[in-house]
Amino acid sequence: MKKLTTIIGAFLLCVCFLFAGCSPTLAMPSGDIKSNGGNSVVIGEYVYFANTYVSTSSLTTGDNDEGNVKHNAIYRVKTQNGLTTKDDNGNVENVEKVFSKIGGFETSNMYVVGDYLYFTSPNTHKSRVEGEEGKDKFGLTTLFRCKLDGTGLKEILTTQTTAGKFYLANQDGKNILFVFDNNKIQSLELANKLGKVSTLIDKVADVVFPEDNGKTLTRLFYTVSLTEEDGTNEGVSGNKLYRYDFATKNSTLVRQIAGETIGLVAFDTNRLYYTRNENGTTLYYSNSLTGNFEVDEIQHTYVASVSQFYAFGTSEDGDVLPVVYSYNSKLFIQTSDGNPIVIESTSATIEFISDEYIYYTTDSGIYRKSYKNPTADAVQITDKTNIKAGTADFDGRFVYFYAYAENNSTDTYYMHRANTKTAELGRINTEVLGEVLPDDITEIEQ
Repeated sequence: MKKLTTIIGAFLLCVCFLFAGCSPTLAMPSGDIKSNGGNSVVIGEYVYFANTYVSTSSLTTGDNDEGNVKHNAIYRVKTQNGLTTKDDNGNVENVEKVFSKIGGFETSNMYVVGDYLYFTSPNTHKSRVEGEEGKDKFGLTTLFRCKLDGTGLKEILTTQTTAGKFYLANQDGKNILFVFDNNKIQSLELANKLGKVSTLIDKVADVVFPEDNGKTLTRLFYTVSLTEEDGTNEGVSGNKLYRYDFATKNSTLVRQIAGETIGLVAFDTNRLYYTRNENGTTLYYSNSLTGNFEVDEIQHTYVASVSQFYAFGTSEDGDVLPVVYSYNSKLFIQTSDGNPIVIESTSATIEFISDEYIYYTTDSGIYRKSYKNPTADAVQITDKTNIKAGTADFDGRFVYFYAYAENNSTDTYYMHRANTKTAELGRINTEVLGEVLPDDITEIEQ
């Protein structure tokens, strides 16, 4: 009789949820937001993250359909004072699935604004191209939102021709998302009541946004291709560099030299970083673009085959700070008036720059080094190996990254994080945040 009562109770509970129109919801978090953008975002005591990283080239039709996504889904974990709690087996507790959509891939973007989580996911619209009918167009990117309790999923927009570039800005107290796709820069206000998607600038070849989300934009730099339709530029190679000013809502031509192509690299509030040809070689430069172009320009590299380039920007006094770049399988720091200094002699991937530090990944883990003391030993943030380089995020305390789980038996990359505060004391503290499938773990013989 007791068993029957339990079954009836469970049935009635399910009926209640059915008539409520949804499954049991999660708790609604509140608090400060950290690390908007990328594969993870923190709000109050909760960390929202994409559980695994998956390449869109490995996906097949149906892999991102709602309900089919399990360990690749979006999860969250509740912390206490920023720290996780663990069970007797050492596994992180209080991990919950938020929504059954892929969040960790080549164009991951995750933001919290108001009561909503915004995230990008591989597109699942079906192709109508002959020979590809019915297949998902994973090369495009869809922006979704759902409430922080996992309810109310809504598709906002899908890129049309590319994976797209996304940037969340704070303009006049409003959260404005800028999206570059299909030769257009579009804008959309993110609020509990969504704004409309509008075109800010069209006929754009490329645009550069600041590295950190949340800044107030006073200007944007973008390029326009020279085409046959340009009249006087008919048959001339190169491109045009423009500046868009938000105060006047006007675009101004900054530079156009016949045969010269400007490649946009990075942008902060004071300087634009770019490449251009110099005697047939493409080198890296920066410019305040407040006066004469040639006078304000600073050359940062003297070699062409630079695979990565990051800039520290300018100091509060307006001084141009160093840049860091990868060349010939080494990492270099270059000041504006000195010789380049090797800071890592093994193959490495620059993950991001924060304050005075460069964070980078090697085969033996993630490291940090200060540009103020480039000859000092690097601080090892994690000794985790088999890391998916180029996917790390930072909330000011923890570095979030993808790596194989302990004793991993597959090539699945799970979300991990490493504590930089303990690393500063010489103690490496790394944990896997995600839900790991049992099939991905190799049992260790006793």
